[in-house]
Amino acid sequence: MDTAAPSTDPESAAPARPRLTADDRRAAILTTARATFARRGFFGTGTAEIAAAAGCSEPTLYKHFPSKQALFAAVVSDCGNLMKREVARRLEGADDQFAAYAAALRSLSSDPTFTEVIRVRSAAVAMMGDPEIAEAVRASVHGQHDRVRSILEASQALGTVRQDIDADAFAWITVGVSLLAGFRQGIDGNASLEEMPNVLDNLMRLVELPKPQETTSR
Repeated sequence: MDTAAPSTDPESAAPARPRLTADDRRAAILTTARATFARRGFFGTGTAEIAAAAGCSEPTLYKHFPSKQALFAAVVSDCGNLMKREVARRLEGADDQFAAYAAALRSLSSDPTFTEVIRVRSAAVAMMGDPEIAEAVRASVHGQHDRVRSILEASQALGTVRQDIDADAFAWITVGVSLLAGFRQGIDGNASLEEMPNVLDNLMRLVELPKPQETTSR
């Protein structure tokens, strides 16, 4: 019995997925790698696993990143850039930069992407023996520090926060709190992040202007 030949009509063929540009492919790999490294750590993650989840082959991944260490360093850098862009977006047009920054941190503390970022950065600290990763960590951490210091100094100039707070020291404390969040999440799981808004509220109160005492009539 004769069987019909497969149709070669292009109209009946399944549509091909659009080919990603090199930049889009690189971004897709970074996003997938961030989630995977955050979940499984550096040593628990393989490049083949990342490539498959990103929808590409392992050789394609290595065209963009020459080694697993280079990929991880790029993820650390991308995490820093991601947070920089997100904070800048939330501060745009705000008169009181520090108040807007405090609100942004409270909101971001419950964002799943924030969870991935802090996990990656915490894991990266243990990888500082690799020069490329160490440089990415330094750039990310110093970038966060410089942003917080600049935001606080701008609000001090406006007189909306305490003048007697050392902006440089406070910026380092803020960096430390973000690293602590990753450390605690690794120990106690995602439930620990529910406490972050309260931690941040207490941290921000260190620089808020004291509220005037209410007077009561006798």
